[in-house]
Amino acid sequence: GTAGLRALATGSSSGSKAAVLAEAAAVPPERNRNFSIIAHVDHGKSTLCDRLLQSCGVIPENAREQFLDGLEVERERGITVKAQTCSMLVRSEKDGLQYLLNLIDTPGHVDFSYEVSRSLHACQGAVLLCDAVQGIQAQTVSTFHQAFEADLEVLCALSKVDLDYAQKEEVKRQMSVLTGVSTDEVLEVSGKTGQGVPSLLEAIIHKVPPPRGKAQAPFKALLFDAYYDSRRGVVLLIAIEDGELRKGSKIHCSYSGRVHVAMDIGLLYPDLCSVDNLRSGQIGFIVVGAKDIRSFRVGETVWQEGGEKSGEPFPGFKPAHPMVYAGIFPEAVSDGEKLETAMQRLLLTDASVEVL
Repeated sequence: GTAGLRALATGSSSGSKAAVLAEAAAVPPERNRNFSIIAHVDHGKSTLCDRLLQSCGVIPENAREQFLDGLEVERERGITVKAQTCSMLVRSEKDGLQYLLNLIDTPGHVDFSYEVSRSLHACQGAVLLCDAVQGIQAQTVSTFHQAFEADLEVLCALSKVDLDYAQKEEVKRQMSVLTGVSTDEVLEVSGKTGQGVPSLLEAIIHKVPPPRGKAQAPFKALLFDAYYDSRRGVVLLIAIEDGELRKGSKIHCSYSGRVHVAMDIGLLYPDLCSVDNLRSGQIGFIVVGAKDIRSFRVGETVWQEGGEKSGEPFPGFKPAHPMVYAGIFPEAVSDGEKLETAMQRLLLTDASVEVL
C-alpha cells in the first residue's frame, strides 16, 4: 500500500534531527532490518536508494542524484565503487510501528565484488534489482548467488518500470527462473518516479528477518568497512550482533589484537551522527582516533575489552583477490616521493589494494 507510509522528514513534525536520532536509537532490536540492494551495474541501485532515503525524509527532495556516492570518481562516472551505508526510520502501514532500516548500497561492477560480499555479511536480507529493459545480466546472477550463499532473504524487484519499452512480464519470468520466487511476488519499482517505493519498504519490513543477536551478552560486532577521514582518523563501520557499546568504552580488535577507546560512536543518517550507545542489531560507526587503516581488517570481530577471551570470533571473509594489476611510475624521477605519498593515501582508504 502507498498512502499510509508516513515519511519521517527531519525537521518536520518529529522535531529536529536529534529527536529523530533518539527515536531511531530507541527502536528495539526485533524491529531492526539490515538489507542491501544488489544488482548488475547501471540497473538503478543508487537512484532507488535516493528515493528510499527521500521517502523516509533522510535526505531532502532536492538532494543531488546518487546521494550515497561520495567518491569523486563515483559521481563523475555515475557508478558505485565503495559500499555505502545509511539508516532510515519507517512507520509500517500494516502494524503502525516504527522500524529502523539500515541500507547498505553495494557496487555492481565485477571488479568490486569483494565490496559486495562483505556488505552482504552485515545484512539479513537483500533486494535483487533487475532492469526491466535489459533483463538479467551476468552480475545479476553472480550477486544473487553471493546473497544465496550468505543465507539472506532475497526480495526481487524490477527497476525502470516507467520506461515505455520495459518488458515487465518477460523479465519477471527470468527472475522467477533464477531465484525460484513466483512472478506475482516480483515487485515493480522506479527510482526515477518513486513508483512502488512504499510497497518495497513494506516488503522489507515484513519479509526480511530481524538480526540474530543477544542483547544481554557482551558487546560483539562485525567490522564490514573502514575508511580514513582527514579530521576524525579511521572510521569503522560495524554491524552489532550482541550487547551494547557506550561512548568511551574500550574495544578489542581481533586482527591486530590492539585495544582502542571508542571516542565517538553513532548511526549514519546519512552523515555520521553521534549517539550515546549502540545496541544489538544496529549498524553504526566507531571512531577510535587511529591513523593507520591497515591495522584493521574488514571482516574482523570487534569485542568489548575482555570479550575476546570467552567469545567465538566471526569466520571472517576470503581475502580480496586482485582483479587488476598495474605498474606505475612517476614521469619525473624527482616525483618518486610524491607517488609514494599518494600510494600511502590510497592504502589508507582502501583495504583491498595491495602494493607488491
